[in-house]
Amino acid sequence: MPKTTRIKEKHPLAIRWFHWVNFPILFLMIWSGLLIYWGNDVYSITLFGHTYVRFFPEWIYRLLHIPFRLAEGMAFHFLFMWVFFINGLLYVLYTAFSGEWRELLPNRHSFREAWAVLLHDLHLRHSLPPQGKFNAAQRIAYSGIIVMGLGSILTGLAIYKPVQLYWLCWLCGGYHVARIIHFILTLGYCVFFVVHVVQVILAGWNNFRAMVVGFEVVREKPGAGVAPAALSDGVAGASPAAAAAADALPASPAPPDAAPANANALAAAHAATPPAPPVTEPSASAAPPAAHTATPPVSGAATPSAPHDAPLPAPRPAFIPEGFSVQDSALRRRAFLSFGVFAGVGLAGFGLWKWLYDAPMETPSATKGARGPLRAVLNTNERIFRGIFSNGHPVRTYPKSEAVHPNRVRFTGNFGLSGTIDPAQWRLEVQRLSGTPLAIGIDELKTLPRTEITYMFKCIEGWDQVSNWAGVRFSDFVAHFGLEREAALDYIGFSTPDDAYYVGIDRASALHPQTLLAYEMKGRPLTMPHGAPLRLIIPVKYGIKNLKRIGHIKFSNQRPADYWAEQGYDYYAGL
Repeated sequence: MPKTTRIKEKHPLAIRWFHWVNFPILFLMIWSGLLIYWGNDVYSITLFGHTYVRFFPEWIYRLLHIPFRLAEGMAFHFLFMWVFFINGLLYVLYTAFSGEWRELLPNRHSFREAWAVLLHDLHLRHSLPPQGKFNAAQRIAYSGIIVMGLGSILTGLAIYKPVQLYWLCWLCGGYHVARIIHFILTLGYCVFFVVHVVQVILAGWNNFRAMVVGFEVVREKPGAGVAPAALSDGVAGASPAAAAAADALPASPAPPDAAPANANALAAAHAATPPAPPVTEPSASAAPPAAHTATPPVSGAATPSAPHDAPLPAPRPAFIPEGFSVQDSALRRRAFLSFGVFAGVGLAGFGLWKWLYDAPMETPSATKGARGPLRAVLNTNERIFRGIFSNGHPVRTYPKSEAVHPNRVRFTGNFGLSGTIDPAQWRLEVQRLSGTPLAIGIDELKTLPRTEITYMFKCIEGWDQVSNWAGVRFSDFVAHFGLEREAALDYIGFSTPDDAYYVGIDRASALHPQTLLAYEMKGRPLTMPHGAPLRLIIPVKYGIKNLKRIGHIKFSNQRPADYWAEQGYDYYAGL
């Protein structure tokens, strides 16, 4: 008996688009996240003082060219997070409104059936539980990925803006816990990637093709488990004789002596029927063939078990005899077009990535250290978040007793601290609009009201530490020395005495009530490694904005030069 080809529609076009957009984007998010994690790779599996697994060994970083690319990783991460979020949101909305969720969400039997699927895949069980579009294990895995995606977005936001989104950070268990969860979810994606790719390979070409063209091709014997109406409705342009032959096929496997008669009837019907245009799927609006009511069964065929006036099962996709060249060419044409579009879009996406990765640095400016498109994204992120959040939101403070000892206060590098300086001879020079500079000594600064703050200092590398600082509020400094006109400008620039190290701060952040010109840490004068005699403490920013050894202050409406922005970091660097 010749086999037939059945077209099984599986994945809607929208689902296929969401899948193939998410696949590379998630990969790029993991890659850029690894560039970020390198700055503070503290996680490991340690029991009883022995480390069994360290994330990650140094050779992995060298192999993947990871070291010293933190700024690049953050820029890419904060670009692709938007694509990841928008694509995921559209997927969830489509799944909800299209009804696809019915095929996706696990039910009360899913976990038991998933165990049976696992045993079958491990060749420990011969039979599978009833299968739908997705088996139970797939339902659990794919639904779990959606939940993981939501978790990554929430914990990512908690890490990205822990000051503005303090409530979200609290819900995640705090900054450290949010970072750990974010890391574990990333490892989960890596495991899912590996398992998913292996399962796709094991499932074969037909399964992979379905995610590109939308359908699977199923070849099986005519009538095997197919109701008569399904087959007769699916024969393109069937004559009454062909329809009668289709009706003659049994609804369930027929006895051995009935098979030849069925095959002969179908062959005779096709021999007597002129070729007609193929039909891939039955039309929902087509009237049922007259064969259902008017044509008697072919002699010798098995009698259908249900009367013709009984409700017919829902039509199934069309069965086309193997070798039916018109139908085969139609399938090949559809597959060719789908793979052509798939390849074209893939090449376009790769070209876009190459353009982005090879984009030239932005033209010389205060932020000349990043690729032009990435800097545009960082600046856009700044405008979005500054528009949404309050510039005056206070940073959480802690009891002074929780601050680390001054000898244990961390610092990264000695940028701007070359040479020695005599605190008694040091002067802070302020550029005024009148053109006359203002020079202020450390003793004069100490006559202003003293303000103390204990907060979680956050380094852009990923580490943080509760530390205590004391000094003069910058807003009090401005008011005391009559710098209101200068402070009305958009930006304030701070630099070391030799101008070799410098940062630019937006006015709102500089005048924040918790921003200090600090000269003490936990009751002791600043040490040289921590920026003596005077440094900037600005809790609403990452540590890269907390300039040590301030020597000059100037005001302007243009962004002042910023050392770390010139290395590719975000100019705003706000928390």
